[in-house]
Amino acid sequence: MRLLDGRAVRRRGWLCVVAVALCLGPIQTTVRAQDTVPATGSATIVSAGAAVLLREQPGYDAAVLATLEDGSAIEVAGASMMAGDGSAWLPVSAGGQSGYVPAGYITNAAAPVAAPVVAPDPVMAPDPVVATDPILAAAPAAGASATTTTDVNLRSGPNGEAEILQVLPPGTALAIDGATENGFVPVSGSGGSGWVAAELLAGREAALPPPLVAEPNGAVTPPPTEATSPAAPSETAPAPGAAAAEPERARAGSTGIVWPMAGGEWEVVQGYNNGTHTNRSSFAQYKYSLDWARVDGNTAGQPVYAPVSGTVDWTDRGSGGMLVDAGNGYGVAVFHVTIDRGIGRGDSIERGQQIGTVSGPGGEGYMSMAHIDMTVWQLNGRGHEATPFSGPNAIAGQEFPDTGGGNQYMGVTVSP
Repeated sequence: MRLLDGRAVRRRGWLCVVAVALCLGPIQTTVRAQDTVPATGSATIVSAGAAVLLREQPGYDAAVLATLEDGSAIEVAGASMMAGDGSAWLPVSAGGQSGYVPAGYITNAAAPVAAPVVAPDPVMAPDPVVATDPILAAAPAAGASATTTTDVNLRSGPNGEAEILQVLPPGTALAIDGATENGFVPVSGSGGSGWVAAELLAGREAALPPPLVAEPNGAVTPPPTEATSPAAPSETAPAPGAAAAEPERARAGSTGIVWPMAGGEWEVVQGYNNGTHTNRSSFAQYKYSLDWARVDGNTAGQPVYAPVSGTVDWTDRGSGGMLVDAGNGYGVAVFHVTIDRGIGRGDSIERGQQIGTVSGPGGEGYMSMAHIDMTVWQLNGRGHEATPFSGPNAIAGQEFPDTGGGNQYMGVTVSP
């Protein structure tokens, strides 16, 4: 009887432990959830000099409401939200407008941003396009430090196809462990080690010599040696079909638009007034946009050339976009392009100058398929007015007037 009584006592003891655990479990979970809610308050845009776009909804494909400069004061209106692509966004207000900006560009908020939910598959941060024949740069000194300038993929090897170990947020401090290989640097920090794209690191200048610049014609030239001098645009060869080696600026009678692509046969894969090509606000006007892709499917990685001469108004890594003000009241934008990191706001651009490459999967602004979006706007202060590619805005002399209806010019082909 004593043995049976002892077993009964032990059973009662275990039942008590289980009951206590079940009671305490919900309390602990509730406390954790409350700890992740951030407070609202003042904050600042920190973007290393690049413009940050205020968007209507979370996500890089949402309509653009305004452009925020580096250092702009904003008010955080709530907790971070996850877009469909896994990126984190914060609701903010600035200059009387409310919208969303990427969480990585905000600092000095009253409370930390809620940590994003880890998706089953890692978020693909864009890697720079590596040339087919990479130029070997001098090896950095092991032990030097660097900091990520944007979301960066930490990979298992020195190439864009290697396994993604984790995604490092902007501002992550890293130690450089060895020489640059194939455009990637071996690093350690943030609880791991691997390879990251060299172009996405800052603070390496003391350890690394300036990289060589590869021109489209195969020539190699060094960058400016004066650190304080503004970066001059590369003197690249014009795209085939460009009017001249030194094209003129736009005149009142013509914007001087040329094709941003060259070689092969290209077709319209989304035309005027269809899908994302509609006018959604005074700023986000895309009714007369044209999406182009190669007929043979070999679109990703193709060189992209400036379609017009002028001044860079803004670049946006999220959408792979760049707007060039032609100086005659019109501006031409391209999207879904991995823009050359040496190009920024205020730079002078000549039509036919290579500005980047068409983004592929995981690249800047990539959306479902590799393509180039061309848009021409009449610039009127803070707004943009969508304009057809006709009259003064014909592309290399080819007109695309508004003919009415939806998805105009779908399937039209050109051979620039």
